[in-house]
Amino acid sequence: MRRILLLCILLSFSTIAQDKGDLVFIYDAPNEYNRVTQELYFNKGLEKYKEYLNRKFVFPFNVTVHFTDCANENAFYSNGKITICYNYIKTKYERVRQNLIDSKVVGHEKLEREAVLGIATLTLGHELGHGFADFHQMPFTGKEESAVDEFSLMTFLDYKEEPKDVRSFYGVIAWFYSGVNETKSMGFQRYASAHAPSLVRYYDLLNLYYDSGIGQDYRSLLIEGYPSKPWQMPRSRVSYSSGEYEQKKKIWSRLLSPYLNPNLSEKTLGDPLYKKPEGKHHVISQEHLYGSTSKAKIGLALNVSGFGVGERPIVNDESNESGRIVFEITVDDIGNIIGARSKESTVSQKVVELYKQAVFKMKLVPKSDNVPSTSKGIITFNIKHQ
Repeated sequence: MRRILLLCILLSFSTIAQDKGDLVFIYDAPNEYNRVTQELYFNKGLEKYKEYLNRKFVFPFNVTVHFTDCANENAFYSNGKITICYNYIKTKYERVRQNLIDSKVVGHEKLEREAVLGIATLTLGHELGHGFADFHQMPFTGKEESAVDEFSLMTFLDYKEEPKDVRSFYGVIAWFYSGVNETKSMGFQRYASAHAPSLVRYYDLLNLYYDSGIGQDYRSLLIEGYPSKPWQMPRSRVSYSSGEYEQKKKIWSRLLSPYLNPNLSEKTLGDPLYKKPEGKHHVISQEHLYGSTSKAKIGLALNVSGFGVGERPIVNDESNESGRIVFEITVDDIGNIIGARSKESTVSQKVVELYKQAVFKMKLVPKSDNVPSTSKGIITFNIKHQ
């Protein structure tokens, strides 16, 4: 009886993930123009994949992804926020370009775009995996870094849009060159690290990619041949790992099932205008692009030192009132709005309360890790009904 009760409790935990947020991209203007900033900042090359992830998974709050310039090359997850540094992606891309594209080993100049987006996509997935381990308490065994490597690749290989084959190829290959640099200065202590050596992680990912059968055009390049390339899979590994992808796919399907959109289907994943059911905080639709589901045009201005807007709030303003509302807000160090009061308004109190509720649902984006525990500032709405 106790075993049955425990099983029921465990099963109930697998169904409690609530969809209260989304991935939200924040782009800082880059310090320089290059291939990476062109694709990520100017062309917004990961927006479609972001929409796919928002349709596929549930999120307990808005998870911001901040693309920015950094003093050090890095990408990391911390406290509900992902930071991806332009120079981190650029370094990985440059290694791939110099060794594969420029040397004519693979493709031509047009593939530079796919190389950038492939590297950025798997980087995003990797950091999102850390997020799932944090806010969803996603279980895994072994080293977390290796687990989120798999999460990233397996999630992207399930993406239905092309060209995932070429993007995942470049995203995986980039790990090889990171590993090569690492081995030049790697001592015995590296094997005791919380992170598995990068080349071990690389060959694990390469094997999954090869065994998936998705990159048919690249399969002949992936396996050790003559003359052999250093980044190719040794034939000895291929011979005993057939079927690993399908095994991993089943495992990840079970692990991720509590965090999938309950209305998920092939149709909803493939429909860019799919709307989540009523009661969800977010819809992916034309109206959402303008921050409103009403006929009002809403302008928003934020003035809080050290913070940016994560995403324009959804305001279902069905009134016919036009005017201006100024709120004084208090923000904690991770961007939650914990206080708001109206300083001035030219609309009715009913409309003020409507926008005040929207303010509390916003989450701001800290521009650094050195913001105070609380900050005060101003948010202004300019409302114009048609």
